[in-house]
Amino acid sequence: RTMKEIRHIKLFIISILFLLISISAQGLPLRQIGQSIALETNGQFINPIFSPNGKYLVITEQNYTGIYLYHIESRTLHKITSDPSAGFGMNWSANSEWILSKPAMFMGKRRYNSIVTYHIRNGRKNVIFENQAFLQGIPEWRNQDNSIILNGGRKLKIFASTLTNNDSNEGKIIYSIGNSIVEYDLKTKIKKNLFSGEGDILNLKRSPDRKKLIFEVVGGKLWVLEIAKLKLTNLGIGHEPAWNPESNKIVYMQTEDDGYRITSSDIFVIHIDGTNRMNLTQTADRTEMRPDWHPNGEWIIYDLDGLDPIYMQKVE
Repeated sequence: RTMKEIRHIKLFIISILFLLISISAQGLPLRQIGQSIALETNGQFINPIFSPNGKYLVITEQNYTGIYLYHIESRTLHKITSDPSAGFGMNWSANSEWILSKPAMFMGKRRYNSIVTYHIRNGRKNVIFENQAFLQGIPEWRNQDNSIILNGGRKLKIFASTLTNNDSNEGKIIYSIGNSIVEYDLKTKIKKNLFSGEGDILNLKRSPDRKKLIFEVVGGKLWVLEIAKLKLTNLGIGHEPAWNPESNKIVYMQTEDDGYRITSSDIFVIHIDGTNRMNLTQTADRTEMRPDWHPNGEWIIYDLDGLDPIYMQKVE
């Protein structure tokens, strides 16, 4: 063979190796296993969220009233709270014992919100902040659950968590404020802007490996941001994303509406580099919404906007 032919062969082998490495890094395309399974909840529930230990779900009523705990193995359901709006933006503590939420109360026509943590079994309720009008943002755990912030508000507010006795001010907090994503150093008090867009940031979620962020921009698209490199990847139109445990895939919903109500919705999965986009549901007669990914990676759960049971789909 000539030297030129040998060089071409070497380049071809190198290209194949890079392709294999890329496929290995991102993972193979998702595959559905069997039919979806309907959970026996006997009610019009939405917004299912897996606990970090994978044993439970929290769900809420169709209008986000109350929080309910569903034990996956025993298939039992019990009410944690009846508080109005408690099911909107609820999220788990890392130890799978507490739910953080922003319930509402009404005095006349005025709405007031509180920041509350609910224990999933013993009925204990800790009020972090009570009855404030115009309380913007979704409360979320930060700093190893030592702190609570309002993600998506108009200014950074940090509340001490009653979950631990650790008042550590080490580490960094990442949060959204308006159209920007900011990293705040608890020790130095220095803020670093990670992203600014043309619309407000919604549903900002950090990956399990702590290296990436997923978020959507109001009226726009889903984005992945690699924190260290500040590298952005556009995933297209999508809403309410959730990470898989390997931090290399996203599940999300894609909806259509007529200006007044949602007319259709499906659940999609996509790799974080924008490849291998897959419609997981593909139904014309059902509105699949609000997906979440089980921490073992084997199940994706979603609701049908309260009109049918919660469904779980096995994947690999």
